[in-house]
Parts: sequence; structure tokens; C-alpha cells
Amino acid sequence: MRTGRAIFINVSEPSSRWHALAKRIARRAEAVNTNHFGMDISGGMQPLQIARYGPGEFYAVHRGQGEENPTRSLSCAILLRPVERGGGMRFPEAAERMPEQAPGDAIIFRGDEPQAAAPVEAGSRMTAVLWFQQAGER
Repeated sequence: MRTGRAIFINVSEPSSRWHALAKRIARRAEAVNTNHFGMDISGGMQPLQIARYGPGEFYAVHRGQGEENPTRSLSCAILLRPVERGGGMRFPEAAERMPEQAPGDAIIFRGDEPQAAAPVEAGSRMTAVLWFQQAGER
């Protein structure tokens, strides 16, 4: 369950003003994947998601890879603006608590890793999310 809002932007077209940014993020995600995860991300990127969560809004525990998106192998979430209070990203099955994100910080993780966006207590949370997928049907 998500109570925030999200829009999707096609970044695969070279004429898109978001294309160069998405390619930079993709290069970084590919390096992290090579060094840490070894997931199949040969299917490329899905559209960029910009999500906004205001006071009281959240995204319950979910996985990027699931019935609706079975080919998502790797996720990348970038905080775009500071949150006054609350709204942090959480990984309930992780052995350690994740440090708070600062604007521009990217978190790259497996698509099957459970995650959540905690309720925003004050201000708003805005993130950019990219998913990298396995080769095959999209």
C-alpha cells in the first residue's frame, strides 16, 4: 500500500532530458551490481519513477520484484530532497539498520529485498527510483 504519489518518466529515448542522468545512474548501478550482487540486469532500465510522500504518507513493506514486475532484478532509490522528520527508507529483513539518507544519496539493492518508506512526520520526501531488469519480456 502506497499513500504518496508517483509519476513515471521514459528515460530510454536519447532525446529525453532525463536520459543522460539515467545513464549515469545506470553506470553506477552496474558497477555496484558487478561488485556486490551479480544480478542479471541485461534487460535494461524501466521508466524512472519520481515519488512524493507528504505528512502521514508512506509506502508499506513491498518488493520491487513481484507478480506485477517479475523481471526487476535491481532497484536504485535516490533521495531528492531532505525530509524534516520521518519518511526514511527501511529494510525490515536487513541485519543492520540503514543510516539516514541525505539528498543525492543512492541506495542500490536487490529487487527481491523487502523495503518500505516510513510515514513522513513533517515536511515531504521525494525520491527518484530506477529499476534494472533481467533480459526477456518486459
